[in-house]
Amino acid sequence: MQEFKEIPWWQPEAAGDELKNISDVIDRNYLNEGDITNAFEKKIAEFCEVKHCVAVTSGTSAIYLSLMALGVGPGDEVIVPDMTFV
Repeated sequence: MQEFKEIPWWQPEAAGDELKNISDVIDRNYLNEGDITNAFEKKIAEFCEVKHCVAVTSGTSAIYLSLMALGVGPGDEVIVPDMTFV
């Protein structure tokens, strides 16, 4: 039987200021709100040249909010790929 090599899905990398900022957010118990998240949202909005940005805690939340913003509602057809995890 053939042996397969493991392919890692994700390898987090953080050092220096990034690691300190991550630690600060965790220490404050505000993973999706607070002054650090507000600053992040503002920087992303500026980078994307848009008025607003909302950070969310999951891909599912991001898709749900995107559909709401587009006005997709009950009975509307939404076509997705068969591999739906984000």
